[in-house]
Amino acid sequence: TYKSYISGNDDKVVDNSSPESCASSCWSEASFVCRSFDFDNSTNTCYLSSKSTVDSALSSSSSHNYYELS
Repeated sequence: TYKSYISGNDDKVVDNSSPESCASSCWSEASFVCRSFDFDNSTNTCYLSSKSTVDSALSSSSSHNYYELS
């Protein structure tokens, strides 16, 4: 979801990333079940989360994009 993110539920932060490498990091994360990630376009930072829109609300941000794994 463009211009959205889940606030306060970051389980892991990956710097100097891209949306594609962030998705790969989420899929391969071993320390928790990664269900979604937010990508900050302004800083190229990826925020992995065990939460999804099932149990958390989205917040608005012009620089973030929210992605959910199915």
